[in-house]
Amino acid sequence: MRATTYRAAGEGYDVTLVADAHTTESIDWDGIQLEAESMINDLNLTMQFLEWPNQKVTSADTAAILQM
Repeated sequence: MRATTYRAAGEGYDVTLVADAHTTESIDWDGIQLEAESMINDLNLTMQFLEWPNQKVTSADTAAILQM
């Protein structure tokens, strides 16, 4: 999801990540347990601080997106 988001922004698209619609699972990477919830929270937070010139990049819950 992160790479797709960065690519879309790099190509000039506005991006809104649906914050409560991720699919992932916890993984063991190099002996370190990465919990799904932590990875989702990290990506949602990161989207709040990304900036591209003249573009909107953010995350929002489904309910907020439906009201846009």
